[in-house]
Amino acid sequence: MLQFVLDISLPRPLTEQARIAIEGGCSWAILADTCRGDAKITDTEAEAVAAICREAGIILTVENNPDLAQKLGAHGFVITDKSCGSAVGLRGKLGAEAIIGETVSTPASAMMLERSDIDYGVIDPSLSLEDAMKLVGDSREAGCRLPLVLTGDFDATDLPVIQAVGASGVATSRKLLEADDPVAAVRRLIEELNAAKPD
Repeated sequence: MLQFVLDISLPRPLTEQARIAIEGGCSWAILADTCRGDAKITDTEAEAVAAICREAGIILTVENNPDLAQKLGAHGFVITDKSCGSAVGLRGKLGAEAIIGETVSTPASAMMLERSDIDYGVIDPSLSLEDAMKLVGDSREAGCRLPLVLTGDFDATDLPVIQAVGASGVATSRKLLEADDPVAAVRRLIEELNAAKPD
C-alpha cells in the first residue's frame, strides 16, 4: 500500500502532486500539515486537493489536523506529531467511518492504539531500520494486527528496506516526485509493493 504524501514544502504545487499520484495509480493521498501552523497551506489549496481526490475517487487523509480533515470532508486524519495530541478520542470529530492513524514507537503503543479503535500505526520515523524491524516484529509477536506504515523517502529501489521492516505500507513522495518521470516512479513503486505482498 502506498500513501502518497502531498507536501507543500516540495517544489511542485499540491494539486500537481495529487494528479501525479492519481495518474500513477495511487489510491490514498495524505495532505501534510501541522497543528502548529508551520505549513502555510491556504484554504484554496487544500480545497483544490480535496476536489481532485474526490473526483478521482481516492482516499484523502490529513496529517496532524483533524479540524482541516473535517472541513475538507476528508476520509480521516493521521497524527504524526505528538505535540499535536493523540488521535485516541478524536474519532467523534469525523465519525465511525473515518480512517485514523497515529505514530507508534513501541509494541505497547501499537497494542494500545489497536484497542482504541485506531485504524493504523505510523512507524516512528526517528527509529533506525533495526529498531523499526524490531518494533514491527515485537508488535506481531504480542498479537497486534494493526497495520503499520513506514514513512520516509522511498521509491521502488528501496523495496528491500521496506520488506525488511515488514511494514504494511509506506507513506512517501519526495523521491517519487524528484524522478525524471514521477508518474512512472509512482506506478513502479505500487507494482513492486503489490508484487511483494505475501500470498
